[in-house]
Amino acid sequence: MFGIKKDLFIFGGPSLELIPKAFLKDATLLPPVKRGDLETLIQCQRPSRCLIVDGLFGANMAVTPTECRQLLENGWIVCGCSSMGALRAADLWSLGMIGFGSIYNLFRLGYLKSDADVAVIYENTASDTFQELTVSIVHILYLLKNLQKDNIIEQPQLNRMMLKAKQIFWVDRTWVALFEAWDKAGIKPNVLTSLNDLKNQPELHPKKLDALEAIRLIRKFD
Repeated sequence: MFGIKKDLFIFGGPSLELIPKAFLKDATLLPPVKRGDLETLIQCQRPSRCLIVDGLFGANMAVTPTECRQLLENGWIVCGCSSMGALRAADLWSLGMIGFGSIYNLFRLGYLKSDADVAVIYENTASDTFQELTVSIVHILYLLKNLQKDNIIEQPQLNRMMLKAKQIFWVDRTWVALFEAWDKAGIKPNVLTSLNDLKNQPELHPKKLDALEAIRLIRKFD
């Protein structure tokens, strides 16, 4: 799995969508990180650079802070952004893990506190790519903030929508479930229509924006 000798290993999935292929040509791309992957990396590779972007969530599969710490202790430069990477970087910044992007900063500032704020369910497609089947809290918040900036929604309504979103368990938080909950809560139709127009635009997905920023900064390490 990790037999290619390159200097940068990236664990990612949907969050890599905005990154130009030219930025990734010298990296080894790996699926969203899961428990045990970092140990395998230590065993198979000399110390190098690792960027954790996306990861699998759940008690039996999520990569742990201990695994990331062990990678650091074995001489690796370990960075994180966007999703699982931002979460673990916020856990381990004091031990040297480097965090990038707005989501990492929100965890560090304490605005985000839970795995459930970034957690999603992935689908591994036939072309061996990953798609998000559910919606993260950070994605919803980013889109609603854009609507607020355009004066389509005011803060009280934004707060109501975020509360409803957080009441849906992360494995069930699909766009369909969200729009049904917001409609029942009396959210104005023009708000829902505007949100629907934004939800599939990759340039308005904070995980993807943070991953692009992280890659640009890491390339400066070369």
